[in-house]
Amino acid sequence: TIVIKVPFQQVVQSLLQELLGQLLNLLGLFYRWFPKTERSRAVALAMGGFHLGSAIGLIISPIIMSQTGVFGPFVMFGLFGFLWVLVWLSASSDSPDQHPQISKYELEHIKDRTPPLPVKDTSPMRRRGIPPFRLLLSKLPTWAIIISNAMHNW
Repeated sequence: TIVIKVPFQQVVQSLLQELLGQLLNLLGLFYRWFPKTERSRAVALAMGGFHLGSAIGLIISPIIMSQTGVFGPFVMFGLFGFLWVLVWLSASSDSPDQHPQISKYELEHIKDRTPPLPVKDTSPMRRRGIPPFRLLLSKLPTWAIIISNAMHNW
């Protein structure tokens, strides 16, 4: 019989690399630009966007390849990335204090000195507490996400 030994470090690294790597790189950005009450939502949207972008790229790459050849997706995604960097550099700043289009109220809100504008919440109250991890881990989509992230970082 053939036994394949996988170092424990490699397994742990592949499971945690994506979450920790992206989160640590973006943590400063979220800390400076979002109020405490909105940071978790911002992180969730950013992480979801990373995966959505990968999924869209995998779907449209064959279409681009059929029209432009094997190097087409590399050129197109590289061009879009370069254009996004130009937009990002021209429209962003290191902190809200330095951004010319942020009002004083927005700046105070980001720094948590004033509450957000009142919004009437008509949704029913949800029970807050510990998420049902046993229920989540019993679902196939949860394991699909865990395994795909581990394989992506392997």
